Amino acid sequence: MNLAAASRALLAGNFAIGCGVMVVAGSLNDLVASLQVSVALGGQLITVAAVAMALGAPLMAVWWGNADRRLLLTLALLWLFPWPLLASAEPLLVATIRIGAAEGLSGGECQLGMPLVDLETALSRMTKPVKFAATRRVQTPDQRKHLDAVVGAARLPMVFTLGTTTLTIGEVLALALGDVLVLDQRQGQPAIGRVAGATRVLGRIGRVGPKLAVAVEKTLPVPPAKKDQP
Repeated sequence: MNLAAASRALLAGNFAIGCGVMVVAGSLNDLVASLQVSVALGGQLITVAAVAMALGAPLMAVWWGNADRRLLLTLALLWLFPWPLLASAEPLLVATIRIGAAEGLSGGECQLGMPLVDLETALSRMTKPVKFAATRRVQTPDQRKHLDAVVGAARLPMVFTLGTTTLTIGEVLALALGDVLVLDQRQGQPAIGRVAGATRVLGRIGRVGPKLAVAVEKTLPVPPAKKDQP
């Protein structure tokens, strides 16, 4: 191996070692949250690592200076090999979130993984009963007027059903141009207008200019809201 190749290999090795040393500082917030200690106490790990490297590097060079480099590399790999396996064996909580998309776009999934040790504090807090003080605010006339104006200007789609019928799957598959479908409703029956699935209007179908129209013949009261079952 020539000098240039050896220099590049040493440069890559030193870069990898530097990344390994600085990973503790980059993950300090997650580390202290997992161990439930203060940031100052967690930061002492960096100090301990710096002292260990400053004192250990020259001592290791003296002790292993005459040893075979390939043997040293093999021993170092054997020492570092089990730790990633132990870390990967830690139980994780994986949450899968399905993401929808508008028509013409494809959705997907997002998976979030978190070690269970990080959830122990949150779970302990979630199991404790929490009481919220009930507060009641008196609505002023101006607030009521503003609320009525906002709600009154909101738009709701109203759907009118001209008629319905029931077909078998075979009849649906055999539909062709010119077929006539007989509806369940009789001629002259009012069209049903629904808002949010609730029947609100009965009317007669007509026309205003080139557009269809409905003459309202009867309005139905708003159905009462359903109460949640205990």
